[in-house]
Amino acid sequence: MKGFVAGTCAVGDVPHTKVGSCALFAGTPAGLVFHDKNHSFSMDSETFNQEILAAMSAIGMGRAFPVTEGIVDMRPTGGDVRTQQEGFGPENPNGLNALRETYVITSGGICLYKQLAKLSGRQMRVFLIDNANSIYGTVADVVTGVNITEERFRGYLVTVYVRHRRNTGTQSGAIEIDLFYDAKFEAEEKNTHSTILDVALEGISGLILVPGSAPSNAKVLIACSADDVTAFYGTKLADQTLYKRKDGTAITNVVYANGEITFTPATAGGQYQLETADKFEAATILGVEGENVWTTLP
Repeated sequence: MKGFVAGTCAVGDVPHTKVGSCALFAGTPAGLVFHDKNHSFSMDSETFNQEILAAMSAIGMGRAFPVTEGIVDMRPTGGDVRTQQEGFGPENPNGLNALRETYVITSGGICLYKQLAKLSGRQMRVFLIDNANSIYGTVADVVTGVNITEERFRGYLVTVYVRHRRNTGTQSGAIEIDLFYDAKFEAEEKNTHSTILDVALEGISGLILVPGSAPSNAKVLIACSADDVTAFYGTKLADQTLYKRKDGTAITNVVYANGEITFTPATAGGQYQLETADKFEAATILGVEGENVWTTLP
């Protein structure tokens, strides 16, 4: 066995209370990884690291969204037990006021806010990463086939809200991510497990094409900052699998030269778009993918 996702000493029904090697608490919050609420990962630690890294570039429901830069504060609220009292009797718990956490990010600006806002209002699962590079989630029995159930590692169930905090003069501008944990969080927390992240999880940058200096020439820019990265990636961009045409015409060749790329065949007014992250990963260009924007080349 390669390893396993540690159970953080929560095994069985009988309390075992001696303080021992599992006396660690989670460290300072350092990152979040959002994923689809119906997705889950392996309990084998090595396989989990491979799967979570692959999920960064996955297409569709398998995509994971890491937020691992710029978190400067986390404010928990809620999580208290609601009670009621009838007459002179004792207070009786009548339900859990589910936990809410607010993560504050002071980098990335309005562009990052607009990207994160795409997650706002969605019910997702979230892994929590601390400053020791441990990643925390919950374990549940998941149906993986006909009459097959196995334990799987996944994030806590939350509803995500993203807000832009304006610069007020006394308080700097920031992005605030509110996590409203599900009412079943108490049970999920009792099944908290963790493992060490052996891979670097970074977000993906969106890329766009813009017309170049000649017909059928183009440049590749980061959509948010408009930084020209054509020369940075250079000949790696000379790969026709990284592009598509709106009319469905096959791109037979792409050439890189002098900070621009040239498409063949050349068609006046042709509309081009960059491909998805998995295609860029196959071309050994990591952490980027094309935005869903068509560019008309002269």
